[in-house]
Amino acid sequence: MAKSTGIKTESVLIIAGVGLLAWAVYKPIRELFNTFGITQSKLEQSVQKTQSSGIKSPFSPLYWKQFKNAKLLIISQADAKAKAIEQSIGYFQTKPDFAKILAIFKTLQYKTQVSFLAQRFQALFKQDLLEYLKSGKSGRFVQNALSENQLRTIIDLVNNLK
Repeated sequence: MAKSTGIKTESVLIIAGVGLLAWAVYKPIRELFNTFGITQSKLEQSVQKTQSSGIKSPFSPLYWKQFKNAKLLIISQADAKAKAIEQSIGYFQTKPDFAKILAIFKTLQYKTQVSFLAQRFQALFKQDLLEYLKSGKSGRFVQNALSENQLRTIIDLVNNLK
């Protein structure tokens, strides 16, 4: 009687089933891990890198201070923009007013203006502007902040300023 040296069909089906199951639950588990801070999405890694860049980041309240003739906003304009951003994200809103936030950032021409806006936002609301856009008012557990795509749009827009 000849011995069978091949893989049994049942084994192949079991391996394929386990692989398919792992693929199906990967994204929800990854999102769950991201939500609880166990892992970070690529955008969160980008935000963290931007925040940890110190004065090299236009979202830093100190960025504009390194330039002698920095192009800034008038304080009252910066305060009005900061208040409008803060009001665009509510405690119980499921969707922030992204169009309003994007319109505010589109009025800015220079990275130094973004930095000055971040400084005024921090002075008025005792919060980091980029963190506020990422986390909203309620933090991680109630998602009322910008989505990853929306935040990426803002970051890309700011990075392309003069």
